[in-house]
Amino acid sequence: MEIIKLIIGLGNHGLIYKNTRHNLGFITLEYLSSNYKIKLNKRACHSVYGNGFIEDKGVILAKPWTFMNLSGEAIKSLLKKFSFSPSEILVICDDFN
Repeated sequence: MEIIKLIIGLGNHGLIYKNTRHNLGFITLEYLSSNYKIKLNKRACHSVYGNGFIEDKGVILAKPWTFMNLSGEAIKSLLKKFSFSPSEILVICDDFN
């Protein structure tokens, strides 16, 4: 069984989307960041991210700075940068897949 090492919250930037269901991923990531004191203060791979611990497991939280339709590029870059496999990520969005 793989362990989740990268949690990606999807959303769109701008006030028009701020408190809409389209930003569920951003909202969830901000909650996790605040609750587990993981600062999202690093920038790379078209994303802002931070690393820390959730329940004693090392994890990276990331918010792509691309619009939703282009988030695959950011995710692909993050996987490559950190050498994670797709089975080690959790993507939070406003839909079930």
